[in-house]
Amino acid sequence: MTAPSFKLGVRQKLALWLALALIPVVIASAAALHTIDVRLSERIETALANTCRLEARRITEALDDYRRDLESLAAGRHVVDFTAAVHGYRNGTLPGSTTIGGHDGFDRIDPVSIEPLQPLVEQLASKASSTGSEVVELEITDTSGASLGSTAGFDWRPYDSTLLTRAMGGRETLFGNAFRSAGGEDRLGMVTPILDRDGRTVGALAIEARLEPIVGLVVEHEGLGETSEAHIAQPTPGGDAQFITRLRFARDAAFDKVVTKETDLPINWALESPDGRLVRSPDYRGIDAVLAFETLPETGWGLVVKIDAEEAFRPITEVSRIIMAAAAALAFAIILGWMLFLRPLGRRMQRLAEAAERVAGGELHTEIADRSVDEIGDTARSIDKLAKELIEDIRKRARAEAQLRYQAHHDELTGLFNRKRGNELIAMLDSEGIRALDRAVLFLDLNGFKRVNDNHGHSVGDEILAVVARRLKGVVGRNSVLIRWGGDEFVIVAVGPDAKRVEELLTRLEELFARPIALGSDEHALGCSIGLGRAAGGERFSDDLLAEADARMYDRKKSVSTSSSSSPGPRVA
Repeated sequence: MTAPSFKLGVRQKLALWLALALIPVVIASAAALHTIDVRLSERIETALANTCRLEARRITEALDDYRRDLESLAAGRHVVDFTAAVHGYRNGTLPGSTTIGGHDGFDRIDPVSIEPLQPLVEQLASKASSTGSEVVELEITDTSGASLGSTAGFDWRPYDSTLLTRAMGGRETLFGNAFRSAGGEDRLGMVTPILDRDGRTVGALAIEARLEPIVGLVVEHEGLGETSEAHIAQPTPGGDAQFITRLRFARDAAFDKVVTKETDLPINWALESPDGRLVRSPDYRGIDAVLAFETLPETGWGLVVKIDAEEAFRPITEVSRIIMAAAAALAFAIILGWMLFLRPLGRRMQRLAEAAERVAGGELHTEIADRSVDEIGDTARSIDKLAKELIEDIRKRARAEAQLRYQAHHDELTGLFNRKRGNELIAMLDSEGIRALDRAVLFLDLNGFKRVNDNHGHSVGDEILAVVARRLKGVVGRNSVLIRWGGDEFVIVAVGPDAKRVEELLTRLEELFARPIALGSDEHALGCSIGLGRAAGGERFSDDLLAEADARMYDRKKSVSTSSSSSPGPRVA
């Protein structure tokens, strides 16, 4: 029995071909969306985490300023002396005849009065105000917590009843809770121990400081997006989270909105996350958000930086729509012109992508050479142009770096090594393997050069120095280095065979300076004083040879200046 034949019609073939063609498009679109989702999520998370850490650092720095202000007030001379005196009187360690106060503008203080240090507290408040401190109200207490004096508006009562005792017992400054004063101002309570001159705790200084400078740091984040914000909450005595900053979508939340610990929202987690965390979770409104938070160790506050997930991932939605539209357009284009358009277009795009990757990888000499008059051709030519410009930039940079290296090591006038490079080379001669060679150092100083400069000008002097440098290049050996040491001084460093034949070099130098230098119609006869330092093998250091050559040159220079004969030519010492 013959098997039935199966033949696809034109429509079936087209549908099958279209399905096969669209499968990679769908897969690529899904992969692109996933990659975008992952990358964007990573960027959002990194940005939020960095922002949270930055804000935590800024708040901590502001709190440190508050701490310094408080400790500075508590360490004041009158605060320490008066509080210690009252403490001593009440504990029977201060003689009854001792006078407290009565100087520096203070009346005598009665230690048995209810608040004997009231004048001192008022002076501290005035001092804090005049110095621009954020301190608003103050209170000095004795070691039992009883008030020794307080400003009229002081009404802070810590959430933690042991705060004062812990501060004095641990001799450390402690931050209390934030609160809203009777006058409606948001403040932060703090306490620090008062220590006498022997380091004993004699009382404590508590303050109320303005909270707005700290709150203002986090409120700035409302301008970074439609739903972005940062806020702070503090733990209540019961462990709930009490907002101490206003919220973007609840302007009256500060000290009015409390999230119970049973609610278990990120603001509650922020009170117990000293190392910081990053989550995607409902925020205080119950709206899905991306949040970074951490606990500020000094205060126990929870800092939260967040943005609604809808805003954060909005670009993914937009990209999804774009990709879907592009996929539909691509399917239509596949039906109409796969063989005529898409395949060659794909090849060109592949070449373009590969070329871009090569350029990104540093392969700049591959040209795409796409001459088509369309966007891909324009892009290809732009990449070719970019590669050429990068090549030229690299060449320019290499030339500039080479020029800078040359200028750093060479004298601009003569082209010889400069003194800095000369010192480096001389130091290198003492390295292992080189120091074993015979070495010689010649120090040259021109005779009569100052007279030329004075009579003919510095431009002629510069020309003479350039001529001398060229002549010196012609007489030094291959194992020698010529250095312009400065002014009209030159140094020749010879090693190995050149050092052994240094007498021949001296002879050539004598012949060199015996010839006058002709510049235009003028001839200038110059002499030269030469000092020589030499060593066989590694018996001496090269800088010692340089010092010896320098000293001998100067000895020769002095003998020439006192001699009646000043004929040109080298004078060797």
